[in-house]
Amino acid sequence: MVGLQADIAEIEPFWDAYDKLPIVNPTKWKFHETVFEEHYYQMLRLLSYELEKQNTVLITFGFSFSDEHILHLVQRSLSNPTLQLFVCCFNESEKNVMEARFSEYSNVVCIAFDEDLDFTKFNSEVFTSAGTSGAI
Repeated sequence: MVGLQADIAEIEPFWDAYDKLPIVNPTKWKFHETVFEEHYYQMLRLLSYELEKQNTVLITFGFSFSDEHILHLVQRSLSNPTLQLFVCCFNESEKNVMEARFSEYSNVVCIAFDEDLDFTKFNSEVFTSAGTSGAI
C-alpha cells in the first residue's frame, strides 16, 4: 500500500495542473468533467448557427469526427441544402470511413491525398473536380 500512496503523491501535481488547462476530454462525460463546459457548449452552438447559414462551406483537414456531439451536430446541419462539407482525409482508408459516416448526405465530399494535406492540394482537387462532378 505504501507504493501506491507514493505513486498517488507523485501524480497528484500533474492532475492539479491538468485540471487548470482549457482541455475538453473526448468522452461522453465532457460536459461534466470540465470547468469549461459552458464555453464548449457555446462553441458548439456557434458552430451549429454558422452551419445553418445559406451557402456555408465547412472544410476539415484530418478531423476524425469521433466526437459524437460534433458528428451529430454536423450531420443535423447537413439538412441545410446549401451547406457544403469537404472532409480531407489523411489516407484512402480514412476516406472510406468518412464516406460511410456521411453516406446519406449528397453535400459531403471526401478527399484523400497521398501526401500531406494542404490548401494548395485541396484547391487543386476541388476546383479541378468541380468542373466535372459539380461538387461546388
